Amino acid sequence: MRMQRYGDAARAFSEAARLLGETPERLSGVAEADIFAANGVVTAQTRQTLEKALALDAAHPRTLYYLALAAEQDKDPARAVALYERILAGAGANELAVAGVRRRIAALKGATSTPARRPASPPCRRISSRRRSARWSRSGRAPVGKWPGS
Repeated sequence: MRMQRYGDAARAFSEAARLLGETPERLSGVAEADIFAANGVVTAQTRQTLEKALALDAAHPRTLYYLALAAEQDKDPARAVALYERILAGAGANELAVAGVRRRIAALKGATSTPARRPASPPCRRISSRRRSARWSRSGRAPVGKWPGS
């Protein structure tokens, strides 16, 4: 997958599932590689693979995520939200994943998510940028209040 050889990755996951047995992790790996190979589209065959993985573990997060993606592509936001909420119900301490899932839910429900505000820069950073501006104005490299090249 890292080398962007998604077809090879799908075959490798399929072969591992065939030889070592089907697990939700292996089946969702096949599905993920297929989705990447199809430029983000969840095909019917991929959906069947995901349904198989879901039958083995109803709370597998990667499987739920790609099924929610499939529901979004099918223009079924209610099902997608339900699947995303199942991910949240089983989510552990992975705050990054939880934040992404919450953004997807908000987008599907039509709520506009406000971007996180940048924290105020510490005083030392403000002072150093003032000094930099003063230095630029003395050196003639960049006039105060303007960006170089403007």
